[in-house]
Amino acid sequence: MRRSRCIGRTKGGLNFKLHAVCGGQGRPVVMMLTEGQMNDHKGATLMLHALPPTAELLGGGYDSDGFREGLGSRRIKACSLSTS
Repeated sequence: MRRSRCIGRTKGGLNFKLHAVCGGQGRPVVMMLTEGQMNDHKGATLMLHALPPTAELLGGGYDSDGFREGLGSRRIKACSLSTS
């Protein structure tokens, strides 16, 4: 079985993305590396199961109906996610 090295092709060449969830003190509590061409929403969805228990999640570029539903199923309120 071939394992991914989390490096993918983008317009700029080989690339990767680092997704991180930080606690209230700004320290990372969950980190994940994905291929550069992977959609941000897919990366965020892969991290849902690893989120620590919390009441709210403040996020930026990870807004989608599916992600909000995933947070809701874990009883986490999405705060200040983009609305565009």
